Amino acid sequence: MNCQLILCQLQKTTSMHDFYASSSVTPPPADVEPGVAPANVTANPLPLVAVSTMPPEAEAPNEESNGTTSDESTNRPRQRILEFHPSKIIKNDIGDKNFSILIDEARYCSVEEQMAVTVRFLDDHGELQERFLAIKHITDCTSAGIKEALVDVLDYHGLQISRLCGQGYDGASNMRGEFNGLQKLVRDEAPYAFYVHYFAHQLQLVVVNVAQCSPAIADFFNYIPLIVTQVRSSCKRKDALLAKHQDELLDLMENGKISSGTWLDQESSITRPGDTRWGSHLRTLLRIFTMWNAVVDVLGIVVVDAREHTCQGGASGLLIKMECFEFVFIMFFSINLLSTTNYLSQALQRKNQNVVEAMHLILDVKESLQDMRDNGWESLFSQAKNFCEAHDIDVPNMDDLVGAMGQSVRTKNKVTRLHYYKVTIFNVAIDATITEMNHRFNEVSTELLDCISCLNPANNFSKFNADKLIRLAEIYAEDFT
Repeated sequence: MNCQLILCQLQKTTSMHDFYASSSVTPPPADVEPGVAPANVTANPLPLVAVSTMPPEAEAPNEESNGTTSDESTNRPRQRILEFHPSKIIKNDIGDKNFSILIDEARYCSVEEQMAVTVRFLDDHGELQERFLAIKHITDCTSAGIKEALVDVLDYHGLQISRLCGQGYDGASNMRGEFNGLQKLVRDEAPYAFYVHYFAHQLQLVVVNVAQCSPAIADFFNYIPLIVTQVRSSCKRKDALLAKHQDELLDLMENGKISSGTWLDQESSITRPGDTRWGSHLRTLLRIFTMWNAVVDVLGIVVVDAREHTCQGGASGLLIKMECFEFVFIMFFSINLLSTTNYLSQALQRKNQNVVEAMHLILDVKESLQDMRDNGWESLFSQAKNFCEAHDIDVPNMDDLVGAMGQSVRTKNKVTRLHYYKVTIFNVAIDATITEMNHRFNEVSTELLDCISCLNPANNFSKFNADKLIRLAEIYAEDFT
């Protein structure tokens, strides 16, 4: 069995306790480690599992059969263990090649800050390889403390920080700081280790900032989790929600308003949006849109049947909030906006995503947002108006005066409702999205990726550009001599 096949099998092992419980292998003593691991580095169990995959002839004979001492017979399997140790394998695979690192921090369930380190490199065949190095506990979350932990991990695996040619982190200040961040400290020792902020995470931050750009939109997203909680907080309410939605679908099918078919009009429920993944917000808004009548009916049932006035008042307030033009308008606007960014988010998270396509997708989303701002108002207003008329929701007069930026009607600063919806909500949110995308995707790393795209061999180097190649030579001056 070759080494690669062995390692593929080893990665399926979940715990050392389960391994020893299911095999006759005795855990080797601590002194067989190929070096002392730094404190709090989670060791990989690969070498121990590798022993179980060795053929019987690899085992050392006992001293009675060939006269060897017990120390010699014990050291032979230990030497085989060292040959399959992941640190040695990773070091041999990388050799003298350059490599890049990916680091992500997370708080473990035991309330401990931990850092996961992954390395990427090109093998001898030009294929991109990725290896997980370690999970290390961090006591000092400053950029200097994280860098010290990173150096410990690299030293343990026999890797030199001077060989770094790229680093990818999130957008935390201690990671991306231009003067004292981790990426700056690493570049002091590896000048060509350019920092790239995860594109999907950058887009996530863009959407989060958009949700907070307007008081009306921020208030809208505060109400969404409350609505979901009210309609699915008990089995009775959830069953009522599904039953009413099913009855509505059957009625629409009988009237010929929707068609039936495979994977069409499947039974669905409303899920609570996540705090970190804004794709879940889009899914929740789409469910509320498709199950609108069922959600409104269940809230009405809660108002009537609630034994406690607090639950009754909460459901009544949510019902009043939903059945107003502003809620419907922001719902349609958010669905259109999040649908545009969600496609890009899903594309950026694909493992087979190439640089050229990623750059083009970012440009396409920017153009789509600009087109929405220039030409999307009329269609959006028409969608919200038609929905309100179909569900007996009053559409206010757009010429009436209201407080600017959602202020009190007693304020002297008043604007028309048309100005409030079009300028204060619609234009402000799209402008904020475009500004954030230009800010977060207009960095040196973006230029670097754009220049590298000219070397794409697809279609006989159809993307080759001499100007980009010259700029790439300027960035990597020492490599182009």
